[in-house]
Amino acid sequence: MVLDNERLMTLGLTISVYCRMVRVLPSLDTRVEPGYQPYLERFPLPE
Repeated sequence: MVLDNERLMTLGLTISVYCRMVRVLPSLDTRVEPGYQPYLERFPLPE
């Protein structure tokens, strides 16, 4: 698969935001909505 510059930039930004949120959310002691709790139990955030 070949990505043009726009899609490559979007991919890089998406990955960056994900990595940042994975680090920020646990430190904020964010409460999870009940509907999302099964996903968090299946894919826990790293500590």
